[in-house]
Amino acid sequence: MAFQLVDKVRCYIVEKSLIEAGDKVLAAVSAGLDSMVMLEMLHRLSGVLGFALAAAHFDHGLRGEQGAQEGELVRRKCESLAVPFQSGSAGRSLLEAARKENLQEAARIARYAFLHDCARKTRCNRIATGHHRDDQAETVLMRLIKGSGLAGLAGIQPSSDSGRLIRPLLATSRAELEEFARENEIAWAEDPTNVTEKYLRNRLRHRIIPEIKKKYDPDFSENLVRLGEEAALFRQFLDDRTKELMEKGLAVVNKGAVEIDCPGAAAQPLLLRRHLITQAVFELTHGELILSGRPLNAVERLVACGQSGKQVDLPQDLAAYREFDSLRIARKKIWSAKAEINGVELKEAGISALQIGSLSWEIELGIQKRKPDASLEVPEQGGGADFYEERFDRDRVRWPLSAGPWREGEQIMPFGLGGRKKLKKVFGEKRIPRSQRHEMPVIRDAGNEVLWVCGVCRSNLAPLSRNTVNVLVIRARLQK
Repeated sequence: MAFQLVDKVRCYIVEKSLIEAGDKVLAAVSAGLDSMVMLEMLHRLSGVLGFALAAAHFDHGLRGEQGAQEGELVRRKCESLAVPFQSGSAGRSLLEAARKENLQEAARIARYAFLHDCARKTRCNRIATGHHRDDQAETVLMRLIKGSGLAGLAGIQPSSDSGRLIRPLLATSRAELEEFARENEIAWAEDPTNVTEKYLRNRLRHRIIPEIKKKYDPDFSENLVRLGEEAALFRQFLDDRTKELMEKGLAVVNKGAVEIDCPGAAAQPLLLRRHLITQAVFELTHGELILSGRPLNAVERLVACGQSGKQVDLPQDLAAYREFDSLRIARKKIWSAKAEINGVELKEAGISALQIGSLSWEIELGIQKRKPDASLEVPEQGGGADFYEERFDRDRVRWPLSAGPWREGEQIMPFGLGGRKKLKKVFGEKRIPRSQRHEMPVIRDAGNEVLWVCGVCRSNLAPLSRNTVNVLVIRARLQK
């Protein structure tokens, strides 16, 4: 049995390309059954597959003497196998989180931070964890209960983080691991928190799954695993197609936000469109949120047929907002944040710095002399690839000028039109997304009249004429 199981794990490692010859693998060993067996198996396979092995143990510091005993158990095992060993423990932050009932998430973050630090110090390019087939079944059922879509049912993958995290026991059941441990006299420690039904996974493991297997189908766990495997194949297909669409610009994740091309996404099949949204949010949140259920349905409808200006609130303080032909997903605080209202007075000749929210602008004023000449035309507007530019009659401008962000309710007298118009309406007519409006500089004269919204609309104030002698050139450049 022992030889067969080791060979089964070897075949799985080779099939999934989890470890290559010359790799250095860090085994994450908690002292539990799965990780202690994994350590033994990786030790046996290290010579066969040509990789180096090290081990690391993390004490969460929550169980006092028992935690210390588990660390000693792992240390002795590594010593007997001549495997390099490192240990670490949690600080106060984890204990504080435990009191606030955020224990599992805080423990996971602290543990993986320690493992990645150990891998860096020991030059290990792989980190192996002891997840097994029963963990996979529980994960698939948990996601099903929480309303995951089909792609989300893929569960735990053989590897993640570009192959840095590997799970060599994922094809092996807990029963097989227990038998292997007994045959090879491998000692392990039972974590008492694995018994309490405080956590959903434990309730599924100890009560719900066994009851379903007893009353309805003894193969229920295997059915869940197969569902996960089918979902993984399906997800891989969708991932490949989604990657192509993202490379074409249908969804772009940049600067803490997602931008989705609504007409382009709406032209895709429904299933692919939904996966495109899910994958973009997954990347935006660095894997913390798999959008599914009602939130995904709401965003998908917003992409396919939503009106500009409509917003949908999402988990993790995110919001999706339709802006004309684009959908933007970002933190809610980005929508509510307003740039400071106080602007800066502009130098009549020179460059002034302007900070609006997170953007830095340079506003440059210059004077060009000309002789009155009825046959000479001076263009009102100029500009280039990286700046905006407008020209005014310097002697008809009310000085001093100032620059700052747009103010709610502010109006402009658009050039070439009679009367006034609210800037909000101008932005809408020019199809300027709401997320960009408060970041565009507005140039005002001494009477607080809007002279120019940079790159959007100039006013009819101080226009150039045949009698203009001093041409005021205003240039706005965004600093990168």
